[in-house]
Amino acid sequence: MAAETKSLYPKNWSIIFAGIPLDGGFDESKMIQIEKATERFKTRIAMDGQATRVRQYDESHTVTIYLTQTSEANLALSALYNLGETDNGLDVGTFICKDRGGASTYFCAGAWIERPRTFVLGNEAQTMEWIIRCPNLKRLDGGA
Repeated sequence: MAAETKSLYPKNWSIIFAGIPLDGGFDESKMIQIEKATERFKTRIAMDGQATRVRQYDESHTVTIYLTQTSEANLALSALYNLGETDNGLDVGTFICKDRGGASTYFCAGAWIERPRTFVLGNEAQTMEWIIRCPNLKRLDGGA
C-alpha cells in the first residue's frame, strides 16, 4: 500500500497580532516559530539514579515572526511596539495563529512585542525577526 501524500500550504495560515493581520511579506524560508519558554517538568537525578520531576506551570511562549525587510507589516509592528514606550499597555494584544485547512491553533489573549527587530542594511534584502512574548499561550498542534 502506498503512503498517503500530505501537503502544507503556508497561505492557508492566518496570523493576527493585536488586530494586525500578518498575511504577507514573509521570509522565503520561514514565516513563524513558536517555542515554549520552559520545559513542562524540571528534573533532578539523584546519585543513585532516582529521578524526581517537578511540574512547572509556566505556559509562556516566544513567537518569532520572520518578515522581509520590505514587508508593510514592519511599519504596523513598529508602531505597535512604540505604543508600549508610554507605559500605557496599549501595545498588548491578542495573538492568533491558525491553520485554516487543518486543526493547528495557537492563541494568547495578552501578548506583546518583547523587543523590536534588529535593523540591518546591506546589499541584499534582509529578514526582520519580530519577537513576541505570549505569557499564557494555548496551543493545539494538529499536523498537516
